[in-house]
Amino acid sequence: ADKIIVNSNDFKKKFFKTFKVMPIMIYNPSYKNSYLKNRRKEIKVIGCEPKNSCEMSASIQAGKQVFVKHKPTLSDGSAGGVEPDSITFDICQKYVDGYLQVSESEIKKSMFLMIDKHKKIIEGAAAVPLAALLANKKIFEDKNVVVILSGSGVGIETIRKVMD
Repeated sequence: ADKIIVNSNDFKKKFFKTFKVMPIMIYNPSYKNSYLKNRRKEIKVIGCEPKNSCEMSASIQAGKQVFVKHKPTLSDGSAGGVEPDSITFDICQKYVDGYLQVSESEIKKSMFLMIDKHKKIIEGAAAVPLAALLANKKIFEDKNVVVILSGSGVGIETIRKVMD
């Protein structure tokens, strides 16, 4: 990554000024994708999930909320099921163009990369979209890509695991 926008308060302003050709957004889906897709319809939003907790993509594929058995994951911020009757499912169904899943080792490598190369600590959920980009470089070759790394709530024990 050549440039990291750290201040999320300036994100919207910088984002729309920076990109003349709209990028592919890669991140954990949320309400932010509806704002961006409403501003620029040509944005492709790629939702990212840990393989160990992939209930949203399974639900989208089924066309309704479904239960998926979850395994432990470094991405505790995005782990677990979709709450019944939550707005998240409807937002993702409407605005997310596709999904990528990543392994625990890919999440760990991305967390380590951010610490080692960028001196930034990110939580597992924030590492998921970066892991998806790094694991799928060919898909995004010659495209403008924005990876949203949101969250740094990670405990010292998790950081120790990542550094091992």
